[in-house]
Amino acid sequence: MRVLYNNLVESAEDLAMTNLDSNSTPEYLYDPYIELACFCTASASVITGNWIDAMTVDSMAIGYHNADFARLILRDLAGDELFNQELALEAADSIYYISSVQGAYSFEVQLSGGEPIYIGFLSFGEYLELPRFTTGWKAPLVVNSIASKSLGGQVSGVFARHLRGAEVTLPRITNDKLDEIVEYVAAVQTCKPHMVDLYPEAHDKVPARYAHITEVGEPVKRDESGFYWNMSITYEEAR
Repeated sequence: MRVLYNNLVESAEDLAMTNLDSNSTPEYLYDPYIELACFCTASASVITGNWIDAMTVDSMAIGYHNADFARLILRDLAGDELFNQELALEAADSIYYISSVQGAYSFEVQLSGGEPIYIGFLSFGEYLELPRFTTGWKAPLVVNSIASKSLGGQVSGVFARHLRGAEVTLPRITNDKLDEIVEYVAAVQTCKPHMVDLYPEAHDKVPARYAHITEVGEPVKRDESGFYWNMSITYEEAR
């Protein structure tokens, strides 16, 4: 299980996007409302930005988009390429892993598709690897419709989009890993959506999700020698 929560796009200088509709702004790329998207006037667009300090990148997440391909280019301070690769994009929300690139000072993402491009979320950074959760994890379906029922049994209501969730138990966490998880939870709390990848090796079965934490179970020390912990985290999809 992996999470990408420290979004380097937020700290990028001179963030820009070509062919952008006049009603959109590049800042929508990291707005927490993923469907507040950047809409373009053409079937291709280039997103660029740079950082004041050297960054390390081993993953990229894209959400709520209609692009078919994305070419990611990372450059050093002199402008020389450190990484250049085209990625065939999966579902509308997903995360892509690359060999760790250190010393990156700028990025370029070339998007292309068959229709005018739109994209609601872009994220770069270093993912956090969480312990493999127990096999008996839960995948709740959050139904947000509001219904009323008359005394005679007639039902009416307002339909709303359902959202997917995940409740995982992380077993036998080391002290060091627990510190990393506490830092992660403190950074996002329950109000910062980010990319959650339950099964990096099986996106065809369980796609990565743009989600936020809804509940964190308290760490419980295991009944064994040494310092190992169990804890649970519950997520819910965000839009």
